[in-house]
Amino acid sequence: MIPAGFAPAARWTFNLSATTTVTIDLSSSAFDTFLCLFGPTNSLIDTNDDFGSSLNSRISAKLTAGTYFIEATSLSGGGIGPYILSV
Repeated sequence: MIPAGFAPAARWTFNLSATTTVTIDLSSSAFDTFLCLFGPTNSLIDTNDDFGSSLNSRISAKLTAGTYFIEATSLSGGGIGPYILSV
């Protein structure tokens, strides 16, 4: 869940038909990214701010079959601009 005071998030949905290891990357040269992954019951699975030494975000998780939700936003709450989200 995005903490209070943070920018609105873009929410994306994806479905898995079998257990799969998924890597989600969020990158932007315009702002410091923040990434959230939610499970089929909308429970928070993981978050990531900075992956490695960059301001981009990455979550990697082994997930069972079901519908999952990704929220992409900025860490600062004021960051806007283009971004790339890949699963």
